[in-house]
Amino acid sequence: MPDKAIKEEIRNINQEIEENTTIHEKVAIWFSNKIGSMAFVYYLILFMILWSSINISLLLGGHKPFDQPYEFRVMLLISNCIQLITPLFILVSQNIQNRRDKAIADQEYIIAKKTSNETKLMFEYLKNLDSQLKIILTKTNTQQQKIISLEEKQNQFNDIISKNLMMMLKGMISQMKDRPCLLDQTVDNPELCDLLIKALGNYKQNLNTT
Repeated sequence: MPDKAIKEEIRNINQEIEENTTIHEKVAIWFSNKIGSMAFVYYLILFMILWSSINISLLLGGHKPFDQPYEFRVMLLISNCIQLITPLFILVSQNIQNRRDKAIADQEYIIAKKTSNETKLMFEYLKNLDSQLKIILTKTNTQQQKIISLEEKQNQFNDIISKNLMMMLKGMISQMKDRPCLLDQTVDNPELCDLLIKALGNYKQNLNTT
């Protein structure tokens, strides 16, 4: 029985997270990305420098500053608000990232299970293929041995026939010397003539080889 997870399709996790993310979560992600950049650090430093400089300049110029130096209560209030709100946005974005990580981990598990299952199937297929090849080779060797045995028997049979024909031919030749009328009978029988011609050819070949 294959694992149920193996039947699941491979999904685009980032696309699914993007489609299921609400507007509020997108705002939290955007704000977290901005806070985590060096640009936000530079903007915050620049804001603090300008805020302090403007209020100090107003105080030195005899004007009433909107944030009393050197306490800067308003700036401290703003910074405290930023410090309180920032972790909330970061937590929301971390939750979304955790969902994405979990979905990616689940998908990687599915891919690993599929790969493992396909690897096992491949090894089983190769094992069966190897067994079939061994069976085919065994049958081929058996058939080859049978063919070799039949060829040996055929050669033995041909040798026996050739020897018998040679003996018959020698006997017929000796009889033809004693009884020439047999030659006239062989002329009237074409099949016997062909047989004699072949026998003579084999006889001549055997003489050449010996």
